[in-house]
This record gives sequence, structure tokens and C-alpha cells, in this order.
Amino acid sequence: NIKSSVKLLGNQIRDLEDVMQRNPKFETIDKNAENLLKSLVEEQKVLNEIDDYFEKGEYKADNLGKVKELNDKYKLVSQTRKENDKILTTSLQEMSILLNKKLAEKFEKNNKKVKSSVVQFVNDINKFSEEAFSKNNLSYDENEIANLEKLKEEVKKSYKNIEILTFEDARKENISKESYEKLKKNAKILTESIENMIKSIRAKNIEATVKNASNILGSETDLKNIYGTLIMK
Repeated sequence: NIKSSVKLLGNQIRDLEDVMQRNPKFETIDKNAENLLKSLVEEQKVLNEIDDYFEKGEYKADNLGKVKELNDKYKLVSQTRKENDKILTTSLQEMSILLNKKLAEKFEKNNKKVKSSVVQFVNDINKFSEEAFSKNNLSYDENEIANLEKLKEEVKKSYKNIEILTFEDARKENISKESYEKLKKNAKILTESIENMIKSIRAKNIEATVKNASNILGSETDLKNIYGTLIMK
């Protein structure tokens, strides 16, 4: 119902305003966040206008004459909000990739083999997931599959650096045996699941594609938990 949608938008507006006030300033991200905030406010205004139109009985007086105008107005603000949401999400992802790249360079410079390898692997996993799971139905055309293949090769390349790591490498960076073993296990599962997912996509086996996608998402969450712990050491 309209009132619930208005309330939900109000919560999103407050949350976004709070995040913008509390976090460090980044010009591009702040600009994109402001654009999203404006579009959320505009969408809320139009929903309130629609709610008033029916609540106050105006639709009876004009025999629903304003319905098309309100509907067109809502479509426009809703589309603008979706576009701004996508733009902000993309800029945040780009920022994350840039920060991870800088971290990897820093760790490599300081001869932190494990940490630099993990950051690079996480970066490549993020790129693959961003491409693979931007579609709800897990259905891809040939160009998209070819792009997934390229990203898969990047994952395999960075996985090789993790595969050759020893516990002695991890110990030198104050990484516990438990974290080291979890890292190796999850990286292996992710790499194999990505390989298998693309095979199942090419075979048009949706059941296997969904299973492998689920394995990737689960292992990715575990990997990022390990990643967060390692980076803080």
C-alpha cells in the first residue's frame, strides 16, 4: 500500500542522510549519494500526492482524470531513483576495488605474501560476482559468458598465488593455522565452483548453475570474513 511505501522511503532517506553525515567524504560518492537522496525525496512526494488524490476523494470529482498523469509522474521518479541507486552502487564498488588494489600494493611492497595474495583474490572474486549476479535469472548471452570466462581466468590466476602459500608464509604474518586452512579451503571451493558454474551455463543446466552459484555466494561470505580478520592483523 501507498502509506507503507511512503514510510519505507522515509526510512531510506533517514538512513542515507545518516550515512552521509557519519562517513568520510569522497567527492564522487557524495555527489552520487546526494542525487539518490534527491530522487528518493521526489519519489516520496509523488507517492504522497497519489495518496492524497485518493484519500481526499479528488478522483471522484475528476472521474479519475488525473490517474494517467500521476502514473506517468511516478514512473519517471521511480526510474530516476533506480538509475541513481545503480550509479551509487557502481561508484561504491569501484571505490572498493581501488582500495583493495592499493592494499595489495602496500602488502606486496612490505613483502606480505599472504595478505597481498588474499586482497588480489578477493578483488577478482568481487569482479566475477558483480558480473555474474547482476542478473536475477542467471541467464547469459554469448558476450556475457565470454566476459565471465575472462573473469574466471583472472580468478584462477590469483588463486595460483594462494595455492602455493605455505603455513610458514602465514605464520610470518601472524596468521593462525586455522585462518590459513580456512583461506586455502574457501579459495579452492570458490575457484572450482566458478569453473563449474560456467560449464553448467554453457551446458544450459540451470539446476547445476544454481547449485554452483549458491556455493560461490556461501564461500564468498566465508572468505570475506577471513579477509576482514587477516587485514586487521
